[in-house]
Amino acid sequence: MKNLFIEYIGKHFERLKKKFKIQIQKLGFEFDEDVFSETIIKCNSNFLNDKALESEMENYFWVAFKTNTIRELKYSRNKNKENDELIT
Repeated sequence: MKNLFIEYIGKHFERLKKKFKIQIQKLGFEFDEDVFSETIIKCNSNFLNDKALESEMENYFWVAFKTNTIRELKYSRNKNKENDELIT
């Protein structure tokens, strides 16, 4: 069975990256290439069937990327705060 999500991402990678970068920055967050790549990997397992529409894939990918960006920012802040407390 072919993987439509990976095929879709492959065809639209640069457009999606540019679009998501603009959207995430409009929300006040920094675009993180690692979070973007990790989100592709995480979303891939959810679209192993051929019934998902391209619009559904892109919307799901955006929501997952935004959520992962916020989670990474929160985790990173907490980790930095813990490290600061250990230093002082």
